[in-house]
Amino acid sequence: MRAKKILIRGGEFFIGKEKERFTGEAKITLHGKKDEPTIAIEDQGTEAGSKIIANIGKLNFYGKKRTFKMTRLMEPATIGSTTIKIQTSPMMIDLRVGDRIALAPTDMKYDTGETRNVTAYDHTTGTVTLDSALKWYHFGAAESTATKYNGVDMRGEVLLLSRNIKIIGEELDKWGAQVLTADIMELDGTMRSG
Repeated sequence: MRAKKILIRGGEFFIGKEKERFTGEAKITLHGKKDEPTIAIEDQGTEAGSKIIANIGKLNFYGKKRTFKMTRLMEPATIGSTTIKIQTSPMMIDLRVGDRIALAPTDMKYDTGETRNVTAYDHTTGTVTLDSALKWYHFGAAESTATKYNGVDMRGEVLLLSRNIKIIGEELDKWGAQVLTADIMELDGTMRSG
């Protein structure tokens, strides 16, 4: 599906159901530019932005269940590395070749997070091979740092980004897409819950 704006107002937009998950591939591409007209979500003209799914109804997406959501780096991931070592567990077997992962920043620079595709994964050693070299250093260690830092584990987080239902913003003028869910009272007093 391609759209500039989607407004769910008193209606429903479902992909799959909680007990009957959608197992195919669904992609919603929101296209347009940052400075295009925004969507008004109520009669008084409240603007919600462009390249948006604005929900004042019911919006439920149930895709394939994935057991892997987040893990930690077990050793430092250095600049130029094409492999990383992650914490392993039974849920990590769900990580697959072709998955997109994110490595969170581990220093004071908020913009040093990176995304890469998985080209190989050994679930016994936790070694993940990436599709391209890392641009930044990411801290990792075999043991949690929680005992040293008042309960905070400083090791880099590795997150799964791959899903079979995707909402994507068209790559124009560095303006991504957005999903907004809100409650609103109509002019006639009707309350709509998002």
